[in-house]
Amino acid sequence: MEKIAGIILTGGKSSRLGTDKCLLKLGAKTILEDLVGKLYLLCEEVILVSNTPELHKMSGVEVAQDEIPHQGPLGGMLAGLKASNHFHNFIVSCDTPFLNLNLAKHLIAEAKDFDVVIPESKSGPEPLQAIYSKNCVGYIEERLRNQDFKIISFFKDVKVKKIKEDKVIEFDSRLLSFYNINTFEDFERAKEIYVELEK
Repeated sequence: MEKIAGIILTGGKSSRLGTDKCLLKLGAKTILEDLVGKLYLLCEEVILVSNTPELHKMSGVEVAQDEIPHQGPLGGMLAGLKASNHFHNFIVSCDTPFLNLNLAKHLIAEAKDFDVVIPESKSGPEPLQAIYSKNCVGYIEERLRNQDFKIISFFKDVKVKKIKEDKVIEFDSRLLSFYNINTFEDFERAKEIYVELEK
């Protein structure tokens, strides 16, 4: 398997949840600790993108900050890609607690000739659980200069491979990889799912 970096976008304090989502706990570990552990099973390097590094420092994990804060996930992706020492990078959001390692391995295996490898679900493309190459940096910078914060806006400029939902389901039958926590209700449901998965 290709040697890649893992990049976690920590986001920040959720206005809807009222707390830092990645510091929530499912079981004994925080979501962030669990994600870092999983990524180190796949990646040689793990980078956290955070504008509050004092909250997210972890041993052996580099913390990168946005060059210009408050540019959303695209700004975080840029900071992570620039900090990375690897050509291909697996970028995930910190509020997705059910990362599926088999799906992630498949994305990495498909990355060789592409700049973006992105899974799809019934909601469409899932850009915050996808592979991005260093070739994306210049195009992301251009979009940010133009105040265009939509992640998929630069895809037409790079080589993209889409992994269709039916293929994703082969690895993640319930599509839990893309379950994200935005509200208290989402967190309560995540705790229930966690208990189910631990049985």
